[in-house]
Amino acid sequence: VKFIIIFMKLFLFFALFTFSVYSIEIEEIRNNFLNVTSIKEADNYIQLLEKSNLKEANTYKAALLLMKAKFAFFPFNKWSYFKNGSELLDISIESDPTNIEMRYIRFLFQSEIPNFLGYHKNLQEDYNLIINNIIKSSLPLKFKQTMLSKMLLVKGITESQTVKIHKITQRI
Repeated sequence: VKFIIIFMKLFLFFALFTFSVYSIEIEEIRNNFLNVTSIKEADNYIQLLEKSNLKEANTYKAALLLMKAKFAFFPFNKWSYFKNGSELLDISIESDPTNIEMRYIRFLFQSEIPNFLGYHKNLQEDYNLIINNIIKSSLPLKFKQTMLSKMLLVKGITESQTVKIHKITQRI
């Protein structure tokens, strides 16, 4: 009996520890992936994500590959990071097409990627899915607010989209 009690206490400790590490990891990545300033920093986050069982892990990994394209010096490396990142992003969204966090990440990147790369086909679709589902989403309130504020900053956002985002921001 004593052994079972000790075992259960240890199990509970490790379960809580794992959950808290997971929470810190996802919050850190959510809050900082757009602030990455180097390939090395992106690689550090990618290493964290490769150990994660978070369903959005591949989406954030894709975003970080796209960020690496921004910092790469050689055109071949830029293209390789872009190609791998955009493919991984689309594949991860195909696996969970109603996930607004994944759609938000693709929306941000497709809004900012240069036109000549041709990676813009899902902008309106992603925008609509986010706008129509963000209020009822189980994402943390602060992250929802961050999502909406970042969406207001993308190039090419229309006045009607801006008005809609402001209305939703007031409702959450």
